[in-house]
Amino acid sequence: SLAKLDAAPVFLSRPRRFGKSLLLSTFESLFSRGLKDFENLKIVKKDLESDDQFWHNEKTYKVIHLDFSRIALKDVDEFESFLTIRFHLELRGKNAWELTEAEKSVSYNSLLDSYSKENRGKDLVLLIDEYDSPITHSVDNPQKMKEMMDAVSSFFATIKSCEGMFRFVCITGVTRLAHVSLFSMFNSLADITVNDKYSALLGITEDELHEYFDTYVQNAAAVLDMNVSDVYARLKSTYNGFQFAINAQQTVYNPWSLFSFFSEPEFGFLNYWYSTSGGVPTMLVKYLQQNVNLELFSMLRDKVSNPDGERISVNRDTLLAKSEPDQIPMHLLLYQAGCFTLKQTGKHRAKLVIPNDEIAESMIQLSLDMQNLKPSDETCDRLDELADTIDRGNAEGVFNLFNAMLFECVSANSKAFSDENTIR
Repeated sequence: SLAKLDAAPVFLSRPRRFGKSLLLSTFESLFSRGLKDFENLKIVKKDLESDDQFWHNEKTYKVIHLDFSRIALKDVDEFESFLTIRFHLELRGKNAWELTEAEKSVSYNSLLDSYSKENRGKDLVLLIDEYDSPITHSVDNPQKMKEMMDAVSSFFATIKSCEGMFRFVCITGVTRLAHVSLFSMFNSLADITVNDKYSALLGITEDELHEYFDTYVQNAAAVLDMNVSDVYARLKSTYNGFQFAINAQQTVYNPWSLFSFFSEPEFGFLNYWYSTSGGVPTMLVKYLQQNVNLELFSMLRDKVSNPDGERISVNRDTLLAKSEPDQIPMHLLLYQAGCFTLKQTGKHRAKLVIPNDEIAESMIQLSLDMQNLKPSDETCDRLDELADTIDRGNAEGVFNLFNAMLFECVSANSKAFSDENTIR
């Protein structure tokens, strides 16, 4: 239904590792090749049953697919050069090595303007992945961040001026940034981020897990010598629990963690979200490197983890609020990053909660890493031993265990030694 929209650009925000890139790749294939890549899949059956036969018409489109995360660490010149090369490729069919120096100097603005004069009708599709990456990766460099924000805003202003050329526009990201013309330039941006209808668009629902992945669950049960029902229960407590709309009817699994588990079930229910690159957003890490934000992070983590404590309540307007890149409220940043999710408390309100065991463990690990505390395997063994030592009333043993753990975990780089407040 999204791809059949013929008016407003579509915007969708989700945490990393939830399939935004795969969604855009699916759109790219559908618009450029129709149903050729989807034989025997449900989309073919549904289209054959529909009245309009949307994907079975012979019309295909030029697709401009831009992944801004690929240029997140670049400067403005490289950002604009990237856009020029991609527009040369998609509009003129020329690769980077085929371009003359004169062609490389032509701006993407000019390429679009020229193309619009030569062509009539909406024959272009624009897909932009991680629109906010070039800005959020520069949050610790205010000058570069402002330059990148201006460059991204200028790009969206150009797209707005040519919007009559586009059959479909879809943009994804993690954060919602103020002063980026994406949210002000387009007259009717269709923001589906907290739309109930699309709450399960990304991620895997419980029904989908049972319908499509039961064979994988049975294999994992055999490998781990567990009951199938127990595997389902562990998967749910470890990787499920994400809710992306206040009135969503179901929660979803993190697909990256789920598929990682299926690929190597012999290792058990590991933390894939934190242990692999791409899970924790760079922007969150850079925020937490500031002591005041790290303290706030710990406070919010503990508050959300305590069922009897004061809850953090949000409504739809809060979730759709736009912020300066370096001033995003911590609770919203943690929600956008996937550390917090929603649990409905009323028709228009929800509280923020930690979605599952994987994220709870990740938040503790993130706190330790930001403090430069590195527990070893020996430390974990000592923690297991600590409870027994306390039960036995062995005060000297408890003292020795704490000393050993401090020695193993704390280094000269730890904030315990570098933080001025701690030293005082």
